[in-house]
Amino acid sequence: MFFIAFLIAMVAAYYIQRILFFSDVFAHLEYGAELETREVYSGDDVYMYEELTSERRLPIPYMKVNTELPRGLKFRLTERKNGEIKDDLMQNVQSVFVIRGKRKIRRRWRISCLKRGVYKVGSATLVSGDVFGMKAVSKILTADDGNVLTVLPSTVDLAEKFISSNLENGDILSNRRLLSEPYLRAGVRDYSAGDPMRKVNWKLSASHGKLLVNIEEFTKKRSFNIFLNMNTREIERDPENLCDPLSLERCITVCSSIFERVLPEGIPLRLISNCPPPVCDGGVGAADVEGIGETLFFSREYEGRGDLLDAQRMLAGIDLTLTVSYDKVLDHITEYANHYCEGGGLVVVTPFIDERMLNFYRVMKAKGTETVFYVTATFGNSTYNTDECDVYFATDF
Repeated sequence: MFFIAFLIAMVAAYYIQRILFFSDVFAHLEYGAELETREVYSGDDVYMYEELTSERRLPIPYMKVNTELPRGLKFRLTERKNGEIKDDLMQNVQSVFVIRGKRKIRRRWRISCLKRGVYKVGSATLVSGDVFGMKAVSKILTADDGNVLTVLPSTVDLAEKFISSNLENGDILSNRRLLSEPYLRAGVRDYSAGDPMRKVNWKLSASHGKLLVNIEEFTKKRSFNIFLNMNTREIERDPENLCDPLSLERCITVCSSIFERVLPEGIPLRLISNCPPPVCDGGVGAADVEGIGETLFFSREYEGRGDLLDAQRMLAGIDLTLTVSYDKVLDHITEYANHYCEGGGLVVVTPFIDERMLNFYRVMKAKGTETVFYVTATFGNSTYNTDECDVYFATDF
């Protein structure tokens, strides 16, 4: 008889605690998240403040909170082990709480921004159970206002990270202008190893008895554009799952470095790419040319130091998706050179270089357009002779 009474009491207690603590547990629970800042550079850290507020009078005996970040962001958790401070990078963190009635829990998370991009953060999966641990319910809660974190691409010193294909091992790439004006001469100087032979002034060299090269004056108002090649290989099997996304991230870093180096000098600059238009560009989107041009992204014109952040925001929003193969793009640019180069030059930023690109250089040169290549592959990986044009290979990235 005692056992039956005890069993009835336990069953009654179970259902009473379910009614008191478990029913509508999420109805009076609010979740919020706030970023310290909404714009940082790749490699920086940012703090996110997370709040969990219970408006219930009764406590919540068990609440597990699982906060997960998008790929490219990670929680940086610092702990001390054996007298040493160690940082662990985690994609998600889990916490278990007993939340008292009418209480607020506020936590601060340190987030490492490992990759450029536009991320939406501020959501968590909450799991609650009864006192006996026999039943659990879960719900995904999102901060009301939402938090969009823009991670701008980092920059590098192009003179340190790239070397000309015309230089011998051990030579240093000088920090010269990206594109010089071959029609404006500012004098001559002695030939040095790595100078292209096409810049040799043969007439003066013959009269002086030594090789002299032209010093090309740079015109500040001369414009040029960048072509960012989204092909990581000559043939991509899946346009939405490219073979080497890391090489493209390096290319975007190069583009960011060019913007940072050129825009403060007042040189107008556009980006051309065989990718979808970034949502944060606010520019023209697809090029205003039928056919292949409709599949290209042709950014608005950026000019001056004030446009640098906008240009980097545009690069942060680029999706690694291929819209059209690079060879078709090169043919298209060749056909409409005036439209895409606007009477200036072209910088091609690409994960690789091949004979098709060298032919493109020759055709554009015949049209009077100077072309420079920045290749994120190392010089040793190239099997093509690039002596005739300006090609810069990555040395250490």
